[in-house]
Amino acid sequence: MMIESFETSLKNLYENVAFDEALLEEAESNGKNYLRFWELPSYCVVLGASRPLTDDVYIDVCKAQQISVLRRCSGGGTVLLGPGCLNYSLVLQTKRAPELQSITTTTCYLLNQIKSALSPLLHEIAIKGTSDLTFNGLKFSGNAQRRKLNTILFHGTLLYAFNLDKVSHYLKHPPIEPEYRQKRLHGQFISNVPLSKTTLISALEKQFQAQKFGIPELSNMASLIKDKYHSLV
Repeated sequence: MMIESFETSLKNLYENVAFDEALLEEAESNGKNYLRFWELPSYCVVLGASRPLTDDVYIDVCKAQQISVLRRCSGGGTVLLGPGCLNYSLVLQTKRAPELQSITTTTCYLLNQIKSALSPLLHEIAIKGTSDLTFNGLKFSGNAQRRKLNTILFHGTLLYAFNLDKVSHYLKHPPIEPEYRQKRLHGQFISNVPLSKTTLISALEKQFQAQKFGIPELSNMASLIKDKYHSLV
């Protein structure tokens, strides 16, 4: 079952987040597998599907600085996106591997795949918490998933040249944190990996045996943006 790989960074946060959900729905219909990469030129906040806005975000700061804030379709925590943060999105048919049949086994299986992709390039990569990847004990990747009947969306971040100080400006310390965080502040908890964007993309494409394809046309993009994706502040 081939994976079609492509890179597309759309003009704003709403379109990029809507694209992931639309791609999941498209794959549920056509039975294909996709690996997408994207990156934003400006800073934006994205909440997990069930995260409370007031618990996680400095709302007044985001308003004053015109930082877009929205909620994605998948679970997980709240993240700050922007330049130097590569986003990847895996959309896979669950029949592709037996490990994709449940939330827990999917996370373990796919994080181990990403770890295997990057381990030849970096030492001290580990899986920590519920769905994090760390480099020398510091988080560089957070991940989440959304499931349909036959298809899953598993997506996450890969920090490679991100301004780490920005996170504490817009995001509060999370009320619930993984044990390995040990109450560390954002700047003491996250890290970039010393790899280029091109290297990260190539490593993941090689690991998942993905082939470069054109950007798929998604018929429900416009309706998702209109009806679901808008700024929360």
